Amino acid sequence: MVYDGGDVERFPGIEALATFQAENMERAANFWKQYLDGLDASLFPVLPSGLTLPRPNSQAQYRTSFPTLAQQKWKNTIVVQAALGVLLSRYTNSSEALFGIMVERPPLFEGKEWPIDGATRTIVPSRITCRFDQSVSDLMQTITIHDSAMREFEQIGIDKIRLTDSFGDTACEIQTVLVVSGDRDAPSPRLHEVVAGELNRFVPYTNYALLLNCHIVNGSALLNARYDSRVVDDAQMARFLRQLGSLITQFQSNSTSLLIREVDTTTQEDRLEIEKWNSKRLRTTEVSIDEVVSKRTARAPGAIAVNAWDGEWTYAELEALSSSLGKYLQSLNLDSGHVIPLCFEKSKWTIAAMFGVLKAGLAFTLVDPTFPAARIAQICRQISATVALSSKLHFDTMSTLVSHRIIVDDTFFQSLSENMNVATACSKPQDLAYVIFTSGSTGDPKGSMIEHRGFASCALEFGSALGIGSHTRALQFASYAFGACLLEIIATLMHGGCVCVPSEEDRMNNLPGFLRISKANWAILTPSLARGIEPESVPGLRTLVLAGEPMTADIRDIWASRVQLINGYGQSESSTICSATKINLSIAEPNSIGHAVGARFWIAEPENTNKLAPIGGIGELIIESPGIARGYVNPPPPDESPFLMTVPLWYRPRHPLDTFKFYRTGDLVCYRSDGTVVYLGRKDLQVKIRGQRVEIGDVETHLRQQLPDHMIPIVEAVKIPNASESRVLIAFLVGAFKKDEKIPNAISAATSYILSSSDAAHISRKLRKVLVPYSIPSYYIRLHRLVTTATGKTDRRKLRAMGSSLLTEEIKNRASEMTAKANETTGVNHNLQQVWIEGLGLAPHSIMQKANFFELGGDSIIAIKMANIARGLGLELKVADIMLNPTFEDLAHTIN
Repeated sequence: MVYDGGDVERFPGIEALATFQAENMERAANFWKQYLDGLDASLFPVLPSGLTLPRPNSQAQYRTSFPTLAQQKWKNTIVVQAALGVLLSRYTNSSEALFGIMVERPPLFEGKEWPIDGATRTIVPSRITCRFDQSVSDLMQTITIHDSAMREFEQIGIDKIRLTDSFGDTACEIQTVLVVSGDRDAPSPRLHEVVAGELNRFVPYTNYALLLNCHIVNGSALLNARYDSRVVDDAQMARFLRQLGSLITQFQSNSTSLLIREVDTTTQEDRLEIEKWNSKRLRTTEVSIDEVVSKRTARAPGAIAVNAWDGEWTYAELEALSSSLGKYLQSLNLDSGHVIPLCFEKSKWTIAAMFGVLKAGLAFTLVDPTFPAARIAQICRQISATVALSSKLHFDTMSTLVSHRIIVDDTFFQSLSENMNVATACSKPQDLAYVIFTSGSTGDPKGSMIEHRGFASCALEFGSALGIGSHTRALQFASYAFGACLLEIIATLMHGGCVCVPSEEDRMNNLPGFLRISKANWAILTPSLARGIEPESVPGLRTLVLAGEPMTADIRDIWASRVQLINGYGQSESSTICSATKINLSIAEPNSIGHAVGARFWIAEPENTNKLAPIGGIGELIIESPGIARGYVNPPPPDESPFLMTVPLWYRPRHPLDTFKFYRTGDLVCYRSDGTVVYLGRKDLQVKIRGQRVEIGDVETHLRQQLPDHMIPIVEAVKIPNASESRVLIAFLVGAFKKDEKIPNAISAATSYILSSSDAAHISRKLRKVLVPYSIPSYYIRLHRLVTTATGKTDRRKLRAMGSSLLTEEIKNRASEMTAKANETTGVNHNLQQVWIEGLGLAPHSIMQKANFFELGGDSIIAIKMANIARGLGLELKVADIMLNPTFEDLAHTIN
């Protein structure tokens, strides 16, 4: 290995190990294969992108004391390994921890001369399993047994362990190495000098990110670390050592009867820092949404409020129309808080309907007319809807669901008497404003109930953070099923801006063109969609907020220098956005969601909300905010609700009037040194597909109803090959193969295969009757048997890897077929060929008449991207054309 301009052997003394007898090496290799089999640990620390060779160029030290017990059951090395294992399991959110331990002269060489200086030391991986229901004592006993067994086989060294198998190779990628030294009973007058000498043992091992030495003597432990400050900054390393020292103290103080879930990994210093980061005063603004907009109207009645494809309104005109509708709805004598479903295509009338309902003291829920009839019916049943507002186009959608339907258009308003132009103010701050439905794990959608004061309090706070003001011309792109549409419409009007509403045609097929024509300067999009838009095509766009999916480095690199790029984060249950951070090219972690806005962010241990996660550790994000929903329309049992029924034990109100609610998001995050929060993923089976929330359990429930009894469905989100961070749903259909199954003639098909297009289409057609489009799996994979972990649980990580591998192979095979037959294609539109190649990431010059858009990983977001590419090439291509004609041959025929 080359380091600092010279050749440095990573593990001195490896030549001496070549003198081992062959049978000893084989026994040692077998031991390590068995010891590391099924390894499921994550590495710590994680090297930043682009850094392949860490260098421990910084040093930190921490000292802790503990009472000396006459009967100390556990050796120092066992205690420290247990403490480090528990801490790393918190940092990686894994039940396993992995690090290296430096060992001294192996027994096999005892009494023999070593041929090389330094060869008396080597590094081996240590695998610590930390189950939350396990006692600390049991953990130490297990480590003791493994430590004893390892001693006979330490001589093999890490380079040989790497060669045993894939688990061995993974285990040897460790970045943390530990050495424990010292005698419990020895005096320690010059402890720092002793440890400095011990740390010199690490000199030959300078290509690890973190080198830890723990010297324990006479009731004291001195922790000394050498680390790469590019990987772990100085402040975080100081916290890490304090956390480790705290665990060592707890374990040395005979706290081994505790369960691991009861062990406190958060130090007092951590708590003080976290409370400081959350010290900003939160306020509930006791106003209603329509009241805020009415005040805006009084200030600037002539300002443009709505610029839609079907018309334009000033604030005064919107106020008059919504007041008239509100007065009419009041005349129906509906109960306060009654929820009215709104079913519209993209239109100015949607906005009038929303504010008319609010002015009547009622609440609304937006219904996406593209949803299956069964899903719309579920929503209407949950809210006990009796009245619905809709456009003429979607009047029949609600025909069997409510007793009273109203078409909101010019004709309707002309029919109203003049005395209905001013509604009596009915809405109160504590009233229900809207219900927003998302996918539910039981098969029924979940409806979050948001009050006026909750949304208003948050929107008035996050407006400036998102760059929304009276100058804003906000694109209204989001689906009515996505909480972002409420931000685009309501928050924009609360801040005096203008809402720009495209037609469905422009929304799907000419978004850049609409942005230019409408002069929209602000947009909130998913990263998947933003990836398909060229910044040059939207020169008037000034602010781009990305939400719904984790932001990635490629998006940052494309947009950060062109617009004010903001990464937004929020939940339907928390009044949409509750954090925002500006992203520039120097931001190393584009998935940072920054600081909370109009809320407080707390991070609790994933398995115990009454314990804060240590700073740097992974935990579940808990939002404290005035914008937290009342709850769900159909609430789950209290012990399953994400809305905390009681205040967490760690919470200390900073202000006497703090009475806000807490919501468990299910999102895994961690604090960075400056208090910003980084999004890492989900702790449950909820995923985001094209920015929309999908509950895996919901899909599995409906899929199970369509399958034979011997098949079990398991659904996972799998990354699309060569498509950055885009993912698709794959349904694994698990069950023994039947004799009449049409199994492909391939070796791999003996255990798994992708269902044919016709079989997959048959299942999808049934699911479209009950599931929203983005919840329908893109691929179906048959599995002969279930893939499980060592504990017997479904191994979803292996399933994702298997799905990605099969998907890669499938797309590769299809692409190679296309390349092989490219020369056979004649008379094919060259521009259309380029659209497919660029949009789907295919090899140049590859095309085939029978190529299928969906089978090559296509979805609606990619279709929008392809429509934009086509327009740049002068080709008239619509998203609907692609979705309805998925083969290249049919699509070419359609556009020609």
